[in-house]
Amino acid sequence: MSVQQFRKALIDSQVSLDLLGLDACTMQMIEVAYEMNDVAIDVIIGSKNTGTTWPFAEILDAVIVTPQISAEDFGKIIVDKYNVYHEGKTGITLSELKLGNISMVVDAVDELAAGILNESPFSEIQEQAACVMEQIQRTVLYVKNSPDWERARGISVYFPPVGGIGATIPPELQYFYKRDVVSFSEDASWHDLIASLLGTQEPSSTAIKMMKIRSSMATFDDDKIDLYDFCKRIVEYDS
Repeated sequence: MSVQQFRKALIDSQVSLDLLGLDACTMQMIEVAYEMNDVAIDVIIGSKNTGTTWPFAEILDAVIVTPQISAEDFGKIIVDKYNVYHEGKTGITLSELKLGNISMVVDAVDELAAGILNESPFSEIQEQAACVMEQIQRTVLYVKNSPDWERARGISVYFPPVGGIGATIPPELQYFYKRDVVSFSEDASWHDLIASLLGTQEPSSTAIKMMKIRSSMATFDDDKIDLYDFCKRIVEYDS
């Protein structure tokens, strides 16, 4: 099932969801959340990494004990119990998003991508990156990770390696990272941004900075990065 098929199934159900828990790998991507933007969902819980077992019995106990608990508070309990259950392990990420705010994040990302594509002064690009960080902070209600992901702040984004001149364009970007599969790819100009970094024969100073930042980052499932961390590295970049 594609994300758009999943979205359609939720809409067709005509059910409003206070909380959607996505117990699958690398689901807490901005691409996934944005696809759910017009679905009646309050908060989404998911992992940016390959994920692992949720302690469902312990999680459901919280509802049994406090049946009137709010979706946001229940989401925090899920994140806490997940991290306690996997204490001492690496690669653990789980976060809670306020879905109603995701469009503001996407709009900010679109402005950042446009700034990079248009070769805006780097100081302006840094300001745009800071705006993305601000919107992420408003959208991520709660996040906890294992210590190896302390820089991660709750939302990932597709960003395959960009090796510079002669870099191979991944088939995912070429054939699947399109609007009819992933709306975010076009609405945030993200496909164009990645393609420009892969396809340039004479990278600009801005493109070189983006390549250096991307190459310095740890990844989820090889081709996804933390969006907040990416923007923070832009803001902090010192040539």
